[in-house]
Amino acid sequence: MAKSTKPATAKPRARKTASAPKKPRAAAPAPVAPIEGPVEGGVLKMKDLLDRVSARTGANKKQAKGLVEAVLHELGASLARSEGFVLPPLGRAKVSRSSDDEAGHKLVIKLKRGGGKRDAAQKEPETPLAPVEE
Repeated sequence: MAKSTKPATAKPRARKTASAPKKPRAAAPAPVAPIEGPVEGGVLKMKDLLDRVSARTGANKKQAKGLVEAVLHELGASLARSEGFVLPPLGRAKVSRSSDDEAGHKLVIKLKRGGGKRDAAQKEPETPLAPVEE
């Protein structure tokens, strides 16, 4: 067999770089019980929501504000496009009607929370109405 006349080219090796040291994971915050009873005036305001989210997650209020505002923006945009959503802690929502008037864009939203289908284990066994004759 004849040898190749091409010069042998070595493949360049990738350099190993020192990776940044891994940050230790923060322990998950203990679950916080939901606040019982309605808020003042029966309306949840942004300040109250931020207080609750920061207490539940252990994040400071500035971090919680950015996250909460982003989530609310996306939910609002989704509803404005008449898209429904299924978010298990909140429930299943769909826009049933929408209209525009001088006051702005109005949406009628149906929100279904929990109480859905029961698991097979929770179903009551079927009992015949009459005894079975053999």
